[in-house]
Amino acid sequence: MDVNSTSAASTSTTSQSSASAASASESAAANALTGDFNTFIQLLTAQMNNQDPLEPTSNTEFVAQLASFSAVEQQILTNDTLSALSEKLGVGQAGEVAAWIGKEVLVEGGYAQYSGTPVEVEVDAVDGAHSAVLVVRDATGTIVARQAANGGATTLTWDGTRSSGTAADHGLYSFQLESSATDGTVISTQRGKVFSAIDEVRLTEDGASLIASGGVTVAANDVTAIR
Repeated sequence: MDVNSTSAASTSTTSQSSASAASASESAAANALTGDFNTFIQLLTAQMNNQDPLEPTSNTEFVAQLASFSAVEQQILTNDTLSALSEKLGVGQAGEVAAWIGKEVLVEGGYAQYSGTPVEVEVDAVDGAHSAVLVVRDATGTIVARQAANGGATTLTWDGTRSSGTAADHGLYSFQLESSATDGTVISTQRGKVFSAIDEVRLTEDGASLIASGGVTVAANDVTAIR
């Protein structure tokens, strides 16, 4: 048996295993370095202190590792810059929507403040609708009125009258339109769109939020019209 061949094969296998282990280690380390490049320095220092004196790290490998360190550091700086930019954009959005204070915004499924003046509700026309009912709910979700409506209408008005015929209390109300076919089967249920007056703008983690009359919070991204 060729002892040298066996030894060479063993050495080759060991080298491949070491290379595979090193590759896996570097891959895992790269993921960790995204958050803290100081870890990279510690690993590099440990590698230099524990390298084989007979087979020290070559200049090429050392330069490559330094280049990796530079790339990781640059990536972290880029991430920090993007985070700062994102925060500035959020503040910028708040500044833009601040101009909406004192105006009314249209929001689907939002609450309208009823104070004695009839409330306009916008809906989408439903194909095949023969009849429709405007369902009015108070802030607790309780139905206070069911008002007959034109199945093809796109703008409805609630004058503040309950189903009982009495006047509704002043406060917040939401609206829903139930459209039915000729046989009475409900074919569509949609949330009405109502205008709400904006009193305040707040900056949250999810972006700028609007505080409408009655203290209702409205996401700026949910606004479809302003007047």
